[in-house]
Amino acid sequence: MSETKKHGGVKGEVESPVKKDKTLAVIEDKDDFIHRFRTLYNSEIFSDIVLVVGDQRFYAHKIMLVTASEVFEAMLSEARWQESNQNEVCLTEDEECVSVFPDFLKYIYSGSVELTTSMVHKLLILADKYGIHVLHKTCVEYMSRHIVTSPDTNRTLTWYHYAKITNGQHLQEKCLAFILSNFSIIQQAPDWLDLSASVMVEFLQSSEIVVESEYQLWVEVERWIKAVEDPDIVLEKLKAVLPHMRFTMMAPSDLLKIETSDIYNEYTELFGNRLMKAYRGHSLHTSDLMGHTREEPYRNYYHKLYGIGDDLKLRNYIETPKTESHLVTTMLVPIHLKPFPVQSREDDSLSFDVAFYPQGFYQAHPLYGMYMSRQNDDTVLNVSRSSTSSQHVVDVDITLVIYAYRDNMKYTAHSCRVSHQFSSKSRHCKVENVIPVENLKSKKSPYLVGKHFEAKIFLKIQNIQLEEKEKKE
Repeated sequence: MSETKKHGGVKGEVESPVKKDKTLAVIEDKDDFIHRFRTLYNSEIFSDIVLVVGDQRFYAHKIMLVTASEVFEAMLSEARWQESNQNEVCLTEDEECVSVFPDFLKYIYSGSVELTTSMVHKLLILADKYGIHVLHKTCVEYMSRHIVTSPDTNRTLTWYHYAKITNGQHLQEKCLAFILSNFSIIQQAPDWLDLSASVMVEFLQSSEIVVESEYQLWVEVERWIKAVEDPDIVLEKLKAVLPHMRFTMMAPSDLLKIETSDIYNEYTELFGNRLMKAYRGHSLHTSDLMGHTREEPYRNYYHKLYGIGDDLKLRNYIETPKTESHLVTTMLVPIHLKPFPVQSREDDSLSFDVAFYPQGFYQAHPLYGMYMSRQNDDTVLNVSRSSTSSQHVVDVDITLVIYAYRDNMKYTAHSCRVSHQFSSKSRHCKVENVIPVENLKSKKSPYLVGKHFEAKIFLKIQNIQLEEKEKKE
């Protein structure tokens, strides 16, 4: 009996082999295809609609608009939109977006766009408004890659504000991390003066911003306040920020500068007793440790006045052997803000030993006359309270920032923060995997300054009290 060829997939039937043509090839002339549509941009050829934006007129094609944008699709095809029956449509755009509308429309016709830090935010607004999700993703990815730019081209503040109001979580987190760790760079950016009062207050409420000093911070905030001429707006700004400036963290000489400034003399009543309170804090400066609680916490100040920061540097990171790579320092951290540049003493400071292992942990120790070692490939930070006869519970905020260098600009590329309560039972704080070693050792690592590893550690004493056992005695 001859075998039956397969028809309709009946079980037991034999399928005829399908011969593939070996000459088959897929030809894709994408560039030419895109070029044909690109030539239609703002062309009268087959144009069936005119878009009016400000004083600009653009010849357009409905088929291009509706296939690219869900908003244009609804606007031009649904009867409930009056634009669906019009040959000329006026689009109302934010003033800042009008200048980039030609770029936006070119993207619809070509699928490509040239981006800069100064215009990408405007293009993102249009992408969101017209529901072009691919363009939205493209803009956000560009912004994420260009958060680190020099102050003259940096727009991170504007991007952060937009990400907050549109719930762009990823972009918001990346922007905020850069802003807090590089606040001195942010203060020189073009959009610093355009910052909203609510976002400014958000930053001033933070103890994690890295800034030279509280006075230097006030100088830039004052510049932001005075950037407008409207006295009502100046008053509104001043009322918003004054409660969040930490005047007790300023030296008396800096308080005096504020007291003799124009803005203080004009709005003295708004300052109230804030400066007097700061002066009083300095005059009552005491070395007594007992029951010391900081009313206004330290930020990450790197001015020597505060004595809370120290540098960690490993030259020629890649070439340095792991056994020689650990960085150590002893920090004598003042309990009180020093109102004058005086050297810290043991009776008004606490001593901490800091060790950081940027190539991975390594520790050698003798065993039966031989040296053994304990090691791993995790970067490790150890902070230990130096031995002392006095036993206190000390709350310390520890922040480590790691620097990098790009476009002639040194900036913080990574930060790590922990809080630890030091006591007789807990004299050591260990933080593992501060940053993956492979990130530092990779070619063209973004976490090195040239060939060197550079970091700064901040130890901020926030509270001191006697241990319970001493209180009972």
